[in-house]
Amino acid sequence: MSALFLDPDYAGGLSCTLTRPSPAVTVVTVVGEIDSATMPRLAEVLDDASAITNRVILDMSRAGFLSCHALRVLHQAHERLDLVLVAAGRVIPRTLAVTGMDGMLDVYPDLPSAIQRSHRPTPTI
Repeated sequence: MSALFLDPDYAGGLSCTLTRPSPAVTVVTVVGEIDSATMPRLAEVLDDASAITNRVILDMSRAGFLSCHALRVLHQAHERLDLVLVAAGRVIPRTLAVTGMDGMLDVYPDLPSAIQRSHRPTPTI
């Protein structure tokens, strides 16, 4: 798995890395706080990822906070992408559960599980 994009500027409170574990999947790994100040950066990175592949895994296992306002970015990404989330620990899964987003989005406890899910064929309608 090679890094496509490393964000060395952690000063904004959110560091993002894009990797491709396979040709069909892009993983966006975020480290830091996902809040109203950093959600434009997250939206930009998800747009970058969507230009690479339609299947995007957002690994938030190293994120310390997810604001309710940032959930809008996830919802918008979910509407245009095959978006899978990785949410470990207590903070991010709790935010997703309290807002009901855990029932709308595919959420996995670890990256290997999310990657395995992302290698399944996309159902056709």
